[in-house]
Amino acid sequence: MKRESCGELRPSDPFASDICRARYAEDGYLFFRRVLDKDKVLQVKRDLMHILQRQGLVEQNRDEPIWTGAGYEQIDDEPLYELDSCSALFDAAPIHRLLESLFGEPVFVARCITIRFALPHDPVHVSAAHQDGFYVPGVAALRTLWVPLMAIDHSAAPLAVAAGSHKMGILEHVEQKHLESYILKGRKQSGISWQDRGLHWLSANFAPGDVLIFHRHTIHRALPNCSDRVRLSLDTRCHPRSIPPTFQNQRTILELRKYRQRALEIATGLGAEQKFFEQLILEMMQRGIAAERDPIHNLMAELEE
Repeated sequence: MKRESCGELRPSDPFASDICRARYAEDGYLFFRRVLDKDKVLQVKRDLMHILQRQGLVEQNRDEPIWTGAGYEQIDDEPLYELDSCSALFDAAPIHRLLESLFGEPVFVARCITIRFALPHDPVHVSAAHQDGFYVPGVAALRTLWVPLMAIDHSAAPLAVAAGSHKMGILEHVEQKHLESYILKGRKQSGISWQDRGLHWLSANFAPGDVLIFHRHTIHRALPNCSDRVRLSLDTRCHPRSIPPTFQNQRTILELRKYRQRALEIATGLGAEQKFFEQLILEMMQRGIAAERDPIHNLMAELEE
């Protein structure tokens, strides 16, 4: 895997809310340095590292998550998602003060926090270029929060966003046959064919305490991890509290995983193929449909018309 070069994200002043709103409208992202409690961020990092050390993924007695060479198949991520410190970070006052200054009103932060553990030289699980609005439709004011848990330079798989790409609207996402999901082992990722779109990719040398916020239509992806460390980060979504939270945003990753598995068992038993099921499950989550046979059967019939 080769290291990629790209432009630099422009940091914003969290106290200049009017300027931030104008930048967000133009660029589709906002980047803030040192706005979170660094000690709380590093506590999450230590908690994750402790579990990954027990599982043999990172070396013992290290301050940084130095990779042991173990494969992705060795990771059991359920203990990671059971940690309280991840949700506590997004429940803390600093991030809510920041978000409320940007939105101008109280904010709901989604419970579906994703833990990222990007292995070095692992092209199969690199996050494809995509838009979060494709996976979480129906909330126009939705924004994504991405939080680095460690120093992440350009060699360690930082996130990159395509400035201004939110103005394109939702684009077609197709299955990426060579890329598999972080969250659902064995499932192929969907993404955008971006190489011929002339996108302007931006990233940064991130540090604990930084936050990157972007529009639901902003195209983003992970750069390759060419370092010796497992890159650790968190992401979730938020929107004004005046907008009712969706079924998906009110549930944790573990809850959504069980929901999806139950829905898959039922839909497969009713004859659904994988491609159709991916359409089905997105519609189920958007409508808040229970993972039960009758409502799934009815929705399948509706989508097949």
